[in-house]
Amino acid sequence: MKIYTNFFSQRKCHQQSKKSSTKERREQSLSQSTTDSDVCCSETDTAEILETRESGPRAQQGSSLALEERWSTDRMVQVAELWKLGQEEQAKLGELQPRIADIDHWKNDPFEAVYFLLEKKWNIDKAESLFRDVHKWRMTEGVDEILDTYQPDPLFNYFPNAILRGVDYEGSPVHLERPGICDSLGFYQRFGEDGVFRHAVYLRELDTRGSWHQAYQREHGRRVTKITMIIDLQGLSRDQLMRPALISLMGRILRLGDEMYPPLSKRIIVLRAPRMFKALWSMTQNFLQDEVKERIIFSTENDYLQVIDRYMDRSVLPPCICPDEGKGEGTLGFENVQWEGGKLSDIETRLADAQE
Repeated sequence: MKIYTNFFSQRKCHQQSKKSSTKERREQSLSQSTTDSDVCCSETDTAEILETRESGPRAQQGSSLALEERWSTDRMVQVAELWKLGQEEQAKLGELQPRIADIDHWKNDPFEAVYFLLEKKWNIDKAESLFRDVHKWRMTEGVDEILDTYQPDPLFNYFPNAILRGVDYEGSPVHLERPGICDSLGFYQRFGEDGVFRHAVYLRELDTRGSWHQAYQREHGRRVTKITMIIDLQGLSRDQLMRPALISLMGRILRLGDEMYPPLSKRIIVLRAPRMFKALWSMTQNFLQDEVKERIIFSTENDYLQVIDRYMDRSVLPPCICPDEGKGEGTLGFENVQWEGGKLSDIETRLADAQE
């Protein structure tokens, strides 16, 4: 757990009072139904997750319910239908419940617990261990409050990373990030390793429980479970590859997603991987579990559009990816993302001039 500690240098001291006030909130009701295998919810479940950003993060989606209510028969059935669980898998989900009953946290909910079993291939002992590790980390570092307490520096808008408004062919949301055109060294020098890592945690929380989930829910009438992730490596330079500090930071962020966030991505599409990427991949692939590596799809400058065509319409992505057809924009919570990135010193000068 040591790689995750001490990254909240300005942590708030009101964790317990916020937790209590969150439990007192009541969600709005919305009646929707679904048959989609990727996402679903019932009227009851919908009411639980419509808590807006202004009244608190979506993360506490079951926190207004008592622990036993979260694990009601109706909700267990919803999870089984959502994931198309067999009898054996349903039994293992039920067996996990009493093992973690001592932890009264919003993640102690069958809609969340199932991710831990999926991650550990239905090994109950390993799923319980991971659940406890994640809970301990979140409580120690105050991660539950980060969407309310952390205010990103405007410069991080040029750290292109966002959920898009459109969906893939299966109706799942699409996440896009462009590390190749991001001034990684500039961000490292400006904010330090912990500052960049803290922002990475914030982005991961936006992905998994940001207010865009409610917007998606209202538009599609169903619950997000999996996301298509796209990583565009256009512009990746040798300077980014040859700096040990950046490689260390990248490994730390990869381990964060791999260990503290049970799998949200159903596939990871790497676009426009340059030849030199082989060197980066050889250094970073060891940070990832085999299950994650199996979900990665690589493409080059020559075939990346054809790879995109297999999974989504090109209009879902922004023009920087699909110059002719691209119309994609960041969704709720990601509206200010600047897809072209740029050198941080030039961006700071430009922003300073604009304020004069």
